[in-house]
Amino acid sequence: MKIIVVGGGIAGLSAAWELSERADVTLLEANATPGGKLLSASLETPFGVSIVDASAESFVTRKPAAYQLLLELGLQDQILEPEVDTSGVYLMRDRQIQPVPTSPLALLRSKLLTWRGKLRLLREPFTRSAALSRDESLHDFLERRVGVEAASIFGPVMAGIYSSDPHRTSVLASFGILRDLEREHGSLVRGMLKRRPKRGTSRPPRAVTLRGGVGTLVSALETQLRQRGVRIQTNTVVERVQAGVVTLRVGSRLSADAVILALPAPNAAALLERSAPTCATALRTLPHAGIGTLGLVFPAAALEGLHHLRGVMIPRSEGREIDALLMTGFKMPDRTPSGTGLLRVFFGANNPALMRLGDEALLAVVQRELRELFGVTAAPLTHKTFRWHDFPSLEIGHLERVSEIESLLPHGVFVAGASYRGIGVPDCVRQGREAAQRALEVQWQPQPLEVMV
Repeated sequence: MKIIVVGGGIAGLSAAWELSERADVTLLEANATPGGKLLSASLETPFGVSIVDASAESFVTRKPAAYQLLLELGLQDQILEPEVDTSGVYLMRDRQIQPVPTSPLALLRSKLLTWRGKLRLLREPFTRSAALSRDESLHDFLERRVGVEAASIFGPVMAGIYSSDPHRTSVLASFGILRDLEREHGSLVRGMLKRRPKRGTSRPPRAVTLRGGVGTLVSALETQLRQRGVRIQTNTVVERVQAGVVTLRVGSRLSADAVILALPAPNAAALLERSAPTCATALRTLPHAGIGTLGLVFPAAALEGLHHLRGVMIPRSEGREIDALLMTGFKMPDRTPSGTGLLRVFFGANNPALMRLGDEALLAVVQRELRELFGVTAAPLTHKTFRWHDFPSLEIGHLERVSEIESLLPHGVFVAGASYRGIGVPDCVRQGREAAQRALEVQWQPQPLEVMV
């Protein structure tokens, strides 16, 4: 079979990997290098080189697809286990940062909850489950299970992973495992206890990262795909896709038995506008927003007072400019040389206007926030900004809309990636490989084109 993968992010690369020994594969990437949002940068400082990841900096193994891919690529000697001490996760509330309780004792001591809120949370195992088939917001789910006070704490922390609003975030699309626990065990607490691995059971670390940054995964994939004969064409812009044909902006046309669109939904919509306008319209119903990260390397002394922190989530209700702070240098000391500290600031959700600022103006805003919120007065030794204007917003009903889109795709065309069935790296790897498997099953037959009037 001849299969074309459009998009060289981790979903597209994973699809190509799945196909590489079973089909004639061409991967088309519009940018100069593959990898999409999964990339790492080396930042020079007087102390040596720091490595900062643009988006994800580690992968959970509870969803095994990314970890399995690392093993298949032979990257075992590159795998590192980052510190996963959740006791260092904080939430900003009323302009004060408070540790998010992660144990019963921490819960009893927490200032984030009143005694009424703590008692309501402890009643969770005895709270009747709701047999819901419809989607609901993450906040509404948590309020049902653990009460309004706990929902106001854990909702922003969990939704912060997606830079989203817990009142709008789909629980099925973002944390479907919570609904699974409720349905299967009647309680989140009982479900988590029953899912704990038995003592003595061999299991991978909770999370993994890679020596040299997560970009190591992209480099290994690109190298081994080329060795397997996959054609990776960068700087190649696709103009249009229809059943069996991919048209490039330069005017040439490529034929294929199947096409995988490993692209954000708005980009996929543009390619299907003429051949499948109804599907293109449905793709545009999936909202996307702009988010960014700013990696900053400081002299170690400038961060001396922050060693108790691993991450701080800042809800929109706080009215601050930035969304979150991750102390990467404390979690992964190998990423930055001795004498320095590395932190990453997330922006764009709390104040979308920051996405339009130039790099120096953005840096000034972030430095002011770090000074006012955390007492960091020193200037960074170096910094690097990453921005994306196509980050998915997993709003209520998201999975239903994705199912509709999949039903409207032209014969032999498939979609995969963060816009659809999971944002995380393991989700994207899984989707890419699943799309590849479906592409291999295509039985070609002429299909009438839906022509836009």
